[in-house]
Amino acid sequence: MGPTGLAGLSAILGHNLRLEGKIGTLVLVIGDCSLGGVQLVIRVGVVALLVQLILLAFGREQALGSLFRAAAVAVIALVLGNLVRIAALLQIGRIAPAPIDLITVPTSLASLALPHATMVTNVYALLNGVNVFEALWVAILLNQLRAIAIERRLAWSAVMGTWLIVAALQFLLVSLAPLMTK
Repeated sequence: MGPTGLAGLSAILGHNLRLEGKIGTLVLVIGDCSLGGVQLVIRVGVVALLVQLILLAFGREQALGSLFRAAAVAVIALVLGNLVRIAALLQIGRIAPAPIDLITVPTSLASLALPHATMVTNVYALLNGVNVFEALWVAILLNQLRAIAIERRLAWSAVMGTWLIVAALQFLLVSLAPLMTK
């Protein structure tokens, strides 16, 4: 979730948390970007429901359990992406990484097209969402939907529709984050 997640975590923990420097930042980022526990189940469930909605819009009914399993397998790519983000943060030589370092995905279009960005913009956030791990997520989910006998065109529509909806929601959250912190 980036800086808003860090601010939220700091607000929840209050002033009891005094983590300084790189280690403190890494602890906060690991907690912020890890897809563990309830957050993982919610994400998998939302993806399964979105795929189900798109399939129903095209007149195809599919058991939600099989879509949940497909989404659970695909989320492995996103967890792998978070591990790469953490590894990239460990490679930064600075004591306290800049805020842009905390949300950058190393294999994203943002890191390739705007490598020297100093602040988060809406364009940066949008380009940050297009990365190798998202592409891997699309490929895995598409493969899983094909394995449960969903036609190629319909599976492609469901996966890309879901990805676009999730990307739009993330873009909205980044756009509205400054308004929520005021």
